[in-house]
Amino acid sequence: LAAPSFEMVFNSNRLTANANQLLTGLQSARMEAVRRNARVVVCRNDTPDAALACNAAAGAWQGWMSFVDDGAGGGTARDGVLNGAEAVLSSGNFTAPSQLQASPAISGGNQRIRFSPDGLAYSDANVLLNAQFAFCIPTTSPLENTRLITIGSGSRMNISRFDGGGLCAAPAN
Repeated sequence: LAAPSFEMVFNSNRLTANANQLLTGLQSARMEAVRRNARVVVCRNDTPDAALACNAAAGAWQGWMSFVDDGAGGGTARDGVLNGAEAVLSSGNFTAPSQLQASPAISGGNQRIRFSPDGLAYSDANVLLNAQFAFCIPTTSPLENTRLITIGSGSRMNISRFDGGGLCAAPAN
């Protein structure tokens, strides 16, 4: 009798935990960009524990990483690629069955977000970022099976719940 209600609680907690983890990573990257007066990149990294490299492939994200794009140790500054001795700030991966989809402003480029030293987020097209991430579980338990992380102009970020109808679709910008 309790199994269906526990499934809803477990799924809801998975979604919330993953969304909070990514939001914390985005906010930390923004603060580090301001603190270091340097560009910080957050990018898709499907194997954050094994390989420190950004992945520009299409599809759902399995993880993320952030790094200072300052050219340290012979790297190339401001190229959006981790190279030389550029510092990795943080990384994370997501617990199954959660999926992370990015809106076109992020996924249409190289799957990267750039935080400039003024703390604002920009897309690969060097446009102030208006985008969303959607964490979802393909289920109707809970009905609100999606957590949207919204990044608005000026880099304001928040999380909201959304009923995806049991589907996991990429969000709009």
